Amino acid sequence: MNHSNIKIKKSHIIMFLSFLIVLAWSASKPLSYINWVLEVSPVLILVLILVLTYRSFKFTTFAYATVLIHSIILFIGGEFTYGPSPSFYYYSYLSYFTSGFALVVIIKEFLLKKHYFKKSDMHYYMMISIAVALIQSYKTISFFIALIINAPGYTGLSYNQFLSSFKWSMFMSLVGAIVAITVFGKIHNQEIK
Repeated sequence: MNHSNIKIKKSHIIMFLSFLIVLAWSASKPLSYINWVLEVSPVLILVLILVLTYRSFKFTTFAYATVLIHSIILFIGGEFTYGPSPSFYYYSYLSYFTSGFALVVIIKEFLLKKHYFKKSDMHYYMMISIAVALIQSYKTISFFIALIINAPGYTGLSYNQFLSSFKWSMFMSLVGAIVAITVFGKIHNQEIK
């Protein structure tokens, strides 16, 4: 198969350029570069994978748009750092909502296009479970990395505050994943066809 003949959609180019612009802004002068890396690295890894696999596995414009929206939210949070300001905890809940939303859209589309699952209630349950498990695993790993390296904004966070934040972030990522499947599922399914 000759991959050089695969056309790149104009909307995908615009989204990627938007991603790069907001990334550059966010990385320009964050309050803490250590925290910035911890906050934005999940979406940087995801977008790197999407770019590297673009020619061999194209996702829908809907999927790329959800990743872009989630990226922008993470970049804003990374710029200002969630840790030091209690008001940013609420913003972090929005970021977990969009992470659950975007990740379940990517997982759903990948599994359906690769024919790993057929559409069923169990399929949706598995997708949501995978998305929430990945998000919470990263949250736990990044929290302990931040404690080990003494990252600003995390060092004053008590274990009880972490547990409270962990519960809310798990809940919000679960809600985001469920909303993606139930409210936006039909729109996404039409684009997958």
